[in-house]
Amino acid sequence: IVTIDLMEERKQSELRFWADGVSAAQLIFKLRTLKYALKRIEYGVDDLEKEWVLENFSKYAVWDVCDRYIMHKKSIYKLLHQNGS
Repeated sequence: IVTIDLMEERKQSELRFWADGVSAAQLIFKLRTLKYALKRIEYGVDDLEKEWVLENFSKYAVWDVCDRYIMHKKSIYKLLHQNGS
């Protein structure tokens, strides 16, 4: 979560993973939500998931979570890029 926040801050991302007043439990839930959304994309379960991820998470958050939790990273990047990431 710290790595995501650092990258988003450095790159002045419009979408931010962390915001003032968000608890640690909420951040962990958000991280897990992104992780499982990317897993569903990886295994082709839901096309609407791609749009939701692109609308709600920065590319830095997606990159970091993919790097840590997704086996087929390149396929996720390609699928998200097709939707305009």
